[in-house]
Amino acid sequence: MPPDHRKTGKGASRAEADGPPGAPAAGRCPVCSWELADRRCGHCEASARVQEAHLAVSDVQSRGIRVEKSASLLQRARELLEENDIPAMDDYLQMALEAASEAETLQGPLRKALDKAAGAQKALKASGKDTRRLEQALSRAERFLDEGELEGARLLVRRIPAFIREHQGPPVPGARAPAIPRYLSTCPGCSRNIMRAWKKCPFCLKPLDAAGAA
Repeated sequence: MPPDHRKTGKGASRAEADGPPGAPAAGRCPVCSWELADRRCGHCEASARVQEAHLAVSDVQSRGIRVEKSASLLQRARELLEENDIPAMDDYLQMALEAASEAETLQGPLRKALDKAAGAQKALKASGKDTRRLEQALSRAERFLDEGELEGARLLVRRIPAFIREHQGPPVPGARAPAIPRYLSTCPGCSRNIMRAWKKCPFCLKPLDAAGAA
């Protein structure tokens, strides 16, 4: 008769308590193995908050807004999650969301204006107009926006409607003429008109100041 290998007594109780191989220890989360508190896993809940913040920042980024600062803060929040420093992680998540909101506030209007101008440029080009100058202005504004030079992007965005009107042809008879801006003089780099508020020429990217203007 083969021997009976079934556990009995204390051995059986210990085996049942330990559970099957690979099972999480009692009092630990079955998902991440962190210790439970009141049958809730603070680590899993914190991980869900990180994911929600990531989705919120990604939503802002999908609208063409640069969110490098938020991405860096989110990365630090993930590191703090692994270190189980949940209070500090929450602080970084809050900063990441605030940075994304600030970026959208600053860049959003510029992005919308550039998208609208790009649509106008395509329509003009389709009608046979030479839009190279407008394309260059749009390209420079995009570059300023990508590099975080918001002031340069704003200056170009203000000038682009004039480029579009220029390509559209003469104004309709009786229409009110646009206001003429107060020019400082000409850019010492490319000899084009520049405005008093400009700190950098949007055409040749030369830094400007009152003394350096022609």
